[in-house]
Amino acid sequence: MYYLLILMFVNICFADIHLSGVAKIRPRWDSVENHTDTTKSGDYYYLYQARLHLKADIGEGWYFSTKLGHNGIAYWAGKFSEGELPNSEALSIAGRSSLSFMELYYGLSREKYGFALGLVPINGIGNPVLDIHYYPRNMTEIPWLILNNNAYHGFSSFLKLGGGKLNARLSVDNNVKQSSEYNGMKTKSSDQNTVMLSYDYSNTSGMSASPWLIKTFGGDTLGNPLTLGANLTLSIIRGFTLFTSYYITSQSQEGTDTYSGNLLRVGLKGKIGPGTLVGWFDKTGYNPEDGNTANGSFVWIHYQYTLFKSEAGQVILKPTVRLLRKSENNQSTFSRSKFELTTVMKFQ
Repeated sequence: MYYLLILMFVNICFADIHLSGVAKIRPRWDSVENHTDTTKSGDYYYLYQARLHLKADIGEGWYFSTKLGHNGIAYWAGKFSEGELPNSEALSIAGRSSLSFMELYYGLSREKYGFALGLVPINGIGNPVLDIHYYPRNMTEIPWLILNNNAYHGFSSFLKLGGGKLNARLSVDNNVKQSSEYNGMKTKSSDQNTVMLSYDYSNTSGMSASPWLIKTFGGDTLGNPLTLGANLTLSIIRGFTLFTSYYITSQSQEGTDTYSGNLLRVGLKGKIGPGTLVGWFDKTGYNPEDGNTANGSFVWIHYQYTLFKSEAGQVILKPTVRLLRKSENNQSTFSRSKFELTTVMKFQ
């Protein structure tokens, strides 16, 4: 409530502040099978979430931006009849979710260059590079969105260069005490930071390319992985776009898990009837030093239809199918199938 009162007060007092948001309700059938211990389960439930986005423009490209939501799986506040209870005697129907700053940053955005500092967004739903770099063991099902909520602490910048846009980012992954002393014993540690470089290029024929390089330094837990690859998008026939991504990663720092891995994505997007059909297939491989190879596949298909649209917002329906399969040493270990309908209301 305090967050909302503050937002309303600021929005009234300052004409250059823009408030927008999104609310979602998602009924889902969730089927899980663990092939290792031969267990199966099925569950029908409802997920819900809401996010409020506030952006303030103070002039000449300087701005502040923040997003309020729940720091849960992929922003979801939870399932119906779940959440924090006001009292130990309260029923589950009294469960509620908390609010957090999901994004909080300020910066400068000009025509040719810009930067941002703070809790900065980076969308991973259409770009699997962060999935394979940060979550190589579980890269198959969009973990950057599910587990990181599409944001990191650090710095981002861009520069228009050579017909495209050069992006440079620095993520502070883990902040530790650099030096300490106990009973005369001195220890030294280093923060874990990740550098991300990418270049976005597109032309008038509908082709776009985005090569990426990501390198982690000073990591005592994640190690020092290096990830390389690119995203490519092509207009193939009228109304349809082919998109593909391929990335490789490796980590060789002693004292941590050493591995190599790869991820291939192939997808298609196009207008069908009154809506848009999007689908992709991911194939992943994770090869640790101990030889227990893990492979995975993931299929995502959704159809997005705009039920209502006005200058103030829109209502969207999005039926989706998600199929996950995992194996170890060529033996099937896990499968999960989700059939869901996401209902969305956006306002601005």
